[in-house]
Amino acid sequence: MEKLRLENVWKYYRGKEIQAVKDLNLVCEDGECLAFLGPSGCGKTSTLRMIAGLESISEGSIYIGGKRVNDFPPQRRNVAMAFEDYALYPPLTVFENIAFPLQAKALPSKKIKTRVQRVAEVLRIADILDKTPSELSGGQQQRISLARALVKEDVELVLMDEPISHLDTTLKNEIRTEIKRFHVELGNTIVYVTHDQLEAMALGDKIAVMNLGVLQQLGTPEELYDRPTNLFVAGFIGEPPMNFINSTVFSENEKLYLQSSCFRLPLSPQQAKPLKENDIGELVIGIRPGDFEPSRIDAPDFLSFSGDVYAVEPVGDITVTYLSAGEERLLMTVLGTVDLKEGENLVLSFSTEHIHIFDKSSGRAIN
Repeated sequence: MEKLRLENVWKYYRGKEIQAVKDLNLVCEDGECLAFLGPSGCGKTSTLRMIAGLESISEGSIYIGGKRVNDFPPQRRNVAMAFEDYALYPPLTVFENIAFPLQAKALPSKKIKTRVQRVAEVLRIADILDKTPSELSGGQQQRISLARALVKEDVELVLMDEPISHLDTTLKNEIRTEIKRFHVELGNTIVYVTHDQLEAMALGDKIAVMNLGVLQQLGTPEELYDRPTNLFVAGFIGEPPMNFINSTVFSENEKLYLQSSCFRLPLSPQQAKPLKENDIGELVIGIRPGDFEPSRIDAPDFLSFSGDVYAVEPVGDITVTYLSAGEERLLMTVLGTVDLKEGENLVLSFSTEHIHIFDKSSGRAIN
């Protein structure tokens, strides 16, 4: 059952001079975590604020729990919110901060205590309920802010806007895990805004990738990684990012090839079909850094070529290698450490079945 629907939603500023969100359509099902992902200025926060009722909707309709809420003020939308700013009440204890939205509804004190205790245990702050915010670390204060949003069990949506972006890596990983665990245990419907692809991939059942106000792709983390719909999504999802290699298509003996400055790639009939149908000349080949093998592989679906190493970076359990091949600069990742030196010539292999092909002019994936 759908919990949230956006139909042809636009957001303008300064009349229609700035189009922050453009004709956005999507659905979030009950119990899902939908992550909005994109760079600064892509429209994700404007979208969240329209869902919350903090921003007016310029055009289109938003439905929450089956009701059109365009004209509803925030308090009538039955949503909970957590933002980057903790927004805690300094004089109140942790318990009182978390319980505040429940007390505002005049719930029985016993019921309030049960709910606060439950969310505090999940977020591991049950031992600090009698303290005040000034006595706590930034990570603990962020947990309190999240707890205050999650304690309201009867809300339609929990809206989170970059709630952990300012924390250090260790705290960020820890709290992200707890948000995920809370979501799994209680089944809230969450809309989560972030610029961090790791957060989106870890938390989102589905991810809405946005750029310049436009929804680029909506799908599961696996779909976005394995089948990006355009160059933007392909480059934004994945760390290190996908390699992009300029190429042209040509025919020889009734077989299609892609010619780049570093290799000539024969296409399978399945890969060649959309190129023949669309008569596309200039293309971009996408290859994930982890799909390169640092050796020659003699197999029917593998292609080998050479490149020169110009930098090697050991990064924990992987090694990132920067290579120059023809006119291209490429990245390769290998598990563990590798004995490579700058200036060394290296043979690389990759499976021709794992490539991505994009129309250079439109950026759209064509395979």
